[in-house]
Amino acid sequence: MANNKKKTAAILLISAIVLGGGGYTAYQLNAAPASQSVKKSSTPSKQWRTPSKKVEQKQKNTKPSSNKADQTIKDALAPDLPNSDKSDQTVVAFPFSKNDLSKQLDSSNSQSLISLADQATAEQNTPKAADNTGTTPEPKPLTDKQTTDTKTTPSVEPSPTPNPAPEPIPEPNPTPDPNPTPTPEPNPTPDPNPTPAPVDQAPTISFADDLHLHLGQKSFNLMEGVSAHDVEDGDLTNKVVYANTVDINTEGTYQVTYQVTDSAGHKTSVTRDVVVTNDAPVIHVSGNNQTEVGHAFDPLQGVTADDYQDGDLTSAIKVTGTVDTSKPGDYELTYEVTDKNGAVTSVKRTVSVFATAPTLDVSKVPTTLKVGDKFEPMANVNATSPYGAVNVTVYGSVDTSKPGSNDLTYTVTDKFGQKTVKQVTVNVEADKPTLDLSKVPTKIKVGDQFDPKANVTATSPYGAVTVDVDGSVDTSKPGSYELTYTVTDKFGQSTTQTLTITVSETV
Repeated sequence: MANNKKKTAAILLISAIVLGGGGYTAYQLNAAPASQSVKKSSTPSKQWRTPSKKVEQKQKNTKPSSNKADQTIKDALAPDLPNSDKSDQTVVAFPFSKNDLSKQLDSSNSQSLISLADQATAEQNTPKAADNTGTTPEPKPLTDKQTTDTKTTPSVEPSPTPNPAPEPIPEPNPTPDPNPTPTPEPNPTPDPNPTPAPVDQAPTISFADDLHLHLGQKSFNLMEGVSAHDVEDGDLTNKVVYANTVDINTEGTYQVTYQVTDSAGHKTSVTRDVVVTNDAPVIHVSGNNQTEVGHAFDPLQGVTADDYQDGDLTSAIKVTGTVDTSKPGDYELTYEVTDKNGAVTSVKRTVSVFATAPTLDVSKVPTTLKVGDKFEPMANVNATSPYGAVNVTVYGSVDTSKPGSNDLTYTVTDKFGQKTVKQVTVNVEADKPTLDLSKVPTKIKVGDQFDPKANVTATSPYGAVTVDVDGSVDTSKPGSYELTYTVTDKFGQSTTQTLTITVSETV
């Protein structure tokens, strides 16, 4: 039983080394004396005692000695393993450093630790050899109590607990270096066609067009439309400088030089033409370009002129040309004005004089007549003009002797030659001929004589007519026969009727 205790102590000790992580540690194993009866308990009690404060203080203050730095676990355990059963308390303590532990407790030594524990136990179980005298030590006599206990409760050695498979010891995580040494980059293979390093470019100044200013202009901006840009510095418009050499009160073209410098000291200069111009006057015509015959017309009504330098020049406008409002027509006027600097502006204007066209009313001209009616084309025609007499003419005629459609064109002309034209269509109609078949027999006997035109009456107000009969009647046999009668007058107008004749044996 004592051997098992020692084996257990060794295993626990090695486990403590593995879990402890290095340093100086002391553990105490309490076990019952071997001579004590096992009646009270079949399993010896084991209790770990934590290191005393002195030991802990020694552990904190004592650094691992250099002469033990290379000790193996076996060497560290051998001096401290208990070899006597006289004491029920075994204190195992040995120093080792964190570096010692990291050397011994790798994955290849895990099984060696277990073997070392078995070896320590085996050494305790081996009986000591006889001394040189050849005598064997006698066992101590048992006390009565021990004898009694032994008789009543035989001592049974507990089966040794199998050693559990050791768990792999994880590799410690290294503390990252706060200032790691950078790994030098390998020398790259030189490019056979290296791209040349970019060259700092000079800035550019741009403007859309020449700058045009008014003569005497109160304020102007020579930077209007000017911008500057640099590839490296970006927009440099606000860095542009120039010298104002423009005389705003004198007409002419002035050259202004603009300059800009980038951050690298590159300068760019450009020259721009600034044109100072005396503006010509402007004539505005907003009046009506039409007037009626007989109405008064003022050529300056609605016409104004102004100048940038001189202001209002309406009173200086000159008009060339006249408008005759006594007759219709188109008249051209020319307006011209000159400012104090000699600039001349002229515009042309066309004024139309119109006359109201004459009116023509033909609504009362008859459009339907009978053959033989009388017709007067100028009757019921009404034509007028605000400017006096008019002339009305009619083109075309109406023949009332026969039916038909007749077109007439009426034209009225005033004193200015203005015309109004309208058309009228007159239809001449004729009454159709009449046809009376009431006296024609519709039932006859077989064998009787039958004349289809007998008893037929046909008339026309315009003279003779012709009667035609389509169909025939066979009186030799009974049957029904259909006859078609058509009467036509001299105008070709016709009237048609149908009659059914029945032939039978009896009437």
